[in-house]
Amino acid sequence: MAIFHLSFSNGKVGKGLAHFKYIMGEDRYSYKENEVIYEKHNMPPHVSAEDFWQSADAYERANGRVYKEIRIALPNGFSKKENQDLLNKFLEKELGNNFYYSAVIHDKDSSEDEIRNVHAHIMICPRKIDGIERDTKQFFSRYNSKNIEKGGWEKDKKWRERSTLKNIRKEWETFLNFELEK
Repeated sequence: MAIFHLSFSNGKVGKGLAHFKYIMGEDRYSYKENEVIYEKHNMPPHVSAEDFWQSADAYERANGRVYKEIRIALPNGFSKKENQDLLNKFLEKELGNNFYYSAVIHDKDSSEDEIRNVHAHIMICPRKIDGIERDTKQFFSRYNSKNIEKGGWEKDKKWRERSTLKNIRKEWETFLNFELEK
């Protein structure tokens, strides 16, 4: 069966940790824990994914965006390993090591009999990694173009542009069709 779904959403300050717990099936979302079949995090070496998203809520400016989320439907005919490989290749191609992110694959019952709802949630911090070490509080502070070391990491403007959604959708379409043909 042909599938295609890719959507974006923004996460406001105060929603990062809660959404992370939702996609991970933790705390009040523990009813979802059996849906989680895979997780991958690209985080700073000294911070856990949970602490990172908690810090984002605590230190990002009050009206800021903590994360950009991409939700992708994955082929339910693929094995767990095939979907993991597919997602990892896509993450490497689109994000590489330029952004911190948390990616989780869910596999749950669909509204249709005998069909699985396999999909991925990718929470991306829109601040582009610049290679300068900062503590977590400084990381989420405002970018300082005059004295880069004293400010936080700059948010990549591409995450605000509508064309980014269109480009990533097109890339996913091409990428998925290639994998399905194999």
